[in-house]
Amino acid sequence: MNKEILRAIKHHQHIRIIYVGRDGQTTMRVIRPLAIEGERLKVYCLTRNGPRVFSLSNLLAIEPVVNDHVV
Repeated sequence: MNKEILRAIKHHQHIRIIYVGRDGQTTMRVIRPLAIEGERLKVYCLTRNGPRVFSLSNLLAIEPVVNDHVV
């Protein structure tokens, strides 16, 4: 999964993630990943319109987004 995230960072691409939040709820977000720092993923979240940090261990799935469509 890190390989896909690093590719998205390098090419400034958006990805859709599914993750488990602190409250245990599964959530889907569209993000622009900015950096991986240790076990954390720094992003700009397009769903929430702001910067966020996600724990890599809480990511369940990722998929690329092209022109607002999942490929």
